[in-house]
Amino acid sequence: MKNLILIAVGIIVLSIFSCGDDTASPKSNPKVSFINAVTGLSLPQFVTAQIKDSATFYNRVAFGSASTPKELTIGSYPMTFLDGTNKNLFSTNYNFNGDKNIAIILCNTASTPEFLSVESSIKTSTDTTGTVRFVNLIANSSINIKLNGTSLSTTSFKGFTQAIDLDPNVGHTVEISSTSLPIPITIPNYRVGKGKYLLAFLTGSVTGTPAPSINTLVF
Repeated sequence: MKNLILIAVGIIVLSIFSCGDDTASPKSNPKVSFINAVTGLSLPQFVTAQIKDSATFYNRVAFGSASTPKELTIGSYPMTFLDGTNKNLFSTNYNFNGDKNIAIILCNTASTPEFLSVESSIKTSTDTTGTVRFVNLIANSSINIKLNGTSLSTTSFKGFTQAIDLDPNVGHTVEISSTSLPIPITIPNYRVGKGKYLLAFLTGSVTGTPAPSINTLVF
């Protein structure tokens, strides 16, 4: 009799765990974009990012720009970055996890390229705010970022701020300054879309060309 009771309890426990597994939501594929922040490139000043093969992910991006986000199947893939003459600048492997916005970035100079990634959770259509994050891709420079008059942080090269939720119904003032920047950068009416994730990235050079500037990747 005791054995029958134990068997019955075991079946109930297994059923509970099985039900829990059945209700687990599957992860969505990551959305991936490539940012070219490499200075000193030979003409033409493009970098091509290839993930796994040309059919999976292949984007040719001008300096200071980002590719349109593309959905990628979850997994670990080799990545190759080529300059405008198809010279291999950098190669690495990366694990693309689900439920993520992922910006893959090549920065610094063509002679000493460096890789960086910035990940965030994918926002949903029910989100009532927009979200922004700032990343400094200007080599040899620390920058101070102010949002609506409030200093967020002093961000060194390859550093980025926390994700910040903003009201999508009004404009916001962004101020970027540094002792190494020729002039401060001010955006008086910076807007975020409802349910959108924005990565605002600074590129350029404080000692040469191109001059520092800011652009935005929208997921």
